[in-house]
Amino acid sequence: MHSSIFSSRLQVKHVDSTVTAGRTWRTVWLLALLLVALSLSSLEVLLRMEGHRPSIVDDVHLWSYYRAKINEAPSTTVALLGDSRMQLDIDTAVMRQRLPGITVIQLAVDGSNPLPTLVDLLNDQTFHGLIICTVTEDRLNSFGERPSGVQQEYVTYYHQPWKGSAYLDRLVSLWLQAHLVIINPSVRLERLTYNLFWKQQLPTPDYLITLPDRSRQADYATEALDRLRTRRIQQAQESLAMPVPTPEEWLDNALTLEPQLQRFQARGGKVAFVYFPISDATLAAANQRFPRAHYWDKFAQATSAQTVHFLDTPALATFDPPDTSHLDYRDTPAFTNALVDQLDRFGFFDQVEPHQPH
Repeated sequence: MHSSIFSSRLQVKHVDSTVTAGRTWRTVWLLALLLVALSLSSLEVLLRMEGHRPSIVDDVHLWSYYRAKINEAPSTTVALLGDSRMQLDIDTAVMRQRLPGITVIQLAVDGSNPLPTLVDLLNDQTFHGLIICTVTEDRLNSFGERPSGVQQEYVTYYHQPWKGSAYLDRLVSLWLQAHLVIINPSVRLERLTYNLFWKQQLPTPDYLITLPDRSRQADYATEALDRLRTRRIQQAQESLAMPVPTPEEWLDNALTLEPQLQRFQARGGKVAFVYFPISDATLAAANQRFPRAHYWDKFAQATSAQTVHFLDTPALATFDPPDTSHLDYRDTPAFTNALVDQLDRFGFFDQVEPHQPH
C-alpha cells in the first residue's frame, strides 16, 4: 500500500514537472516571438523615418492578374502598354480621377517591347476598349518582327491554365508588400545587415518604387540621378552605331499591324500610339537616327490609330526628363493631365466625359 502511494506521488510530480516545463517553453517561445515582433516593428518605423516606402515585386503572376481584369470590363477599360516610360510617366491615380467611368490597367513591362501584349489585345475578340501604347521609332520598327521577348513570355504564361492557389498566394504577398517596408525588395537582408553592422546606418532609400497596380514612381532628387543620367547618355551614344532601316522599310514594318488595328477599331476599340518625352542626348540621338519628317510623320499620316508626339503638343513638350528618358514622380500628375487633355481633343475618350483637373 505504501509503495503504491509513493509511486502515485512520483507520477504526479512527473506530470507536474512536465506541465511546468511545457509552460516554461511556451513562455519562452511567446517571449521570443514578442521580441521578434518588437524588433521588426522598430525596424519598420526606423526605415520609414529614413524615407523608405513599401514597394511591390513586379512579376508575371501580378501582370497576369491585371491582364485578366481587362476581360472583366472589355468596353470600359484603358490598357496602358509599353515599357518603363509608361510605368513611370503615367500617374494612374490621376488618370482614374479624370476618367471615373473607365478601368485603368497597367500592362507595361520595364525594359521590354510592348508588341506581344499589343498583338494579344488586338486579337482578343472579347476586348474592345482603349489602348494607349508608348512607342519610339525602334519599337515601331519591331512591329514587322515576330512577337518575342519578356512580354511574349508574360502573354504565353497568361494563356496557360491558372493555378488558383498560386494567385491567391500572390494576392496575399501583394497586400503585405503594399503595407510593409521591411519586405521592400530594395531593403534586402544582406544589404540591411551590411549597413547596420559595418556602416552603423540604415541603407538609403531606392530612387524607384513599384505601386500595387504595377505603376512606378522615380525620385530623381537623389544621389542616383548622376549615375542614371550617365548611363542613359551612354546608351544614346551607343545607339548611333546601330543600323537604321530606310524610311520605306521602316514604314512597312511600322504598318504591319494595320489590318489588326482596323479590325480592332471596327469592333469598337481604339488605339493611341504616344511618343513620350525624351531630352538631351537621348532626343539628339533619336533625331539623328530617325529624322521626324521621314519617319514618325509618315507613320502618323498612314496609320488608322491615333498618334501623339510630345514635340507636337506644347503642353507635353515642356516636360524635361531628368535622366533624359523618364519623368520624376513629381511631374507625372501634370503630364498625365496634359496627355488626357490631348487625347480628349481627338475624341479618344468619347465613351466617358473626362473630369477637368482642379
